[in-house]
Order: sequence, then C-alpha cells, then structure tokens
Amino acid sequence: MAKFRYPDFIAQLRPLLTQIDSLLMEREGHRATAFRQWRHELIDLLLRASQQGFRPHCHANGRRFGAGRSFDPQAPLRNYAADLRETQIELTTLIRNFERDGAPPAAPRAAAGPAVPDTITPAWLWRHLSVTAIVSLLSVALAIFMVGVTVGQSKLYADLMHPASPVDNTQPAAKTPRP
Repeated sequence: MAKFRYPDFIAQLRPLLTQIDSLLMEREGHRATAFRQWRHELIDLLLRASQQGFRPHCHANGRRFGAGRSFDPQAPLRNYAADLRETQIELTTLIRNFERDGAPPAAPRAAAGPAVPDTITPAWLWRHLSVTAIVSLLSVALAIFMVGVTVGQSKLYADLMHPASPVDNTQPAAKTPRP
C-alpha cells in the first residue's frame, strides 16, 4: 500500500466536512444514498489513516446516525442530525488541530510477538509463557488425567471394555472325570 500521509488525510477530510450541511437537509436521513456514500467514504478514510499508524479521534464508525427502532417517528431524524453534528465537531477539531500543530506523530507499530518455532518444546514454553499460563496448562493436564483415572475405575467403563460372556444355561455343565 502506498504511504498515506497525514496532510493527505486532512485534504480528503475537508470536502467530507463541507458536505455535512447538505446532508442535514436530507429528508430520508440515514437511508439517503448521498449520506450512505458520504459515510462510506469517511469510514474508509479513517481506516486508511489508522492503517498508517495515525489515530484520528473520530467515532463516526460507532454512530448509528438515526438507525434503530423508536416509537417516535421523528426520533430517527433527530438522532441522525445529532450524530451528524457530533461528527462535524470531531472533523472540525481534527482539521483545526492539524492547522495549529501540524501532523501528529504516527503511533509506533506494535512489535510482533515471539516467533513460534515449528516444534514447541517445554523449554520454549517455559521461556515464553507467563507463570499463570504455565500453571493453567498444568492444571488442565492434571484435570484431564484425573478424569481419565476416574472413568477408568468406573463400573460402566469396565462393562464396556470387558463385557461378561453370556452363560449358556440350556446345556448341562460337563462333568470332569476324577482320577
């Protein structure tokens, strides 16, 4: 992916901010095609900025913009307008902060965890797992062992593994000669 700079983010954010006033006039609210297109562009722009390590403080992705159920038929439009105004405040703040302070530093990329080898040995687990994780694994292993011992000593297990041969009572038992 090409490098996405913060000034590029702000440049693409400005037209989205100016569109909010016309979106407030939409009679269909969150169902309007123009709004859905605008929201998709905004969410995509915020996602691309965050993928470059920037953390723009905007919660548009979590807003419902009037969607949902209500007994009041005017509530969705009021909620739509309120959510648009809140987003407008956030976008305005992002642009003003950029104009005043410049681009914020990108967040450092999270370091990748330890590389997992092809064969996991107890020594590798000991070096890379916390004490809590090791105790948890040993507890699970002991619990499985104890369940196996308990099941192995049960009458049901004995009956399943060693079924008693049926006794044939129809023929008399053979007498063994005595010497």
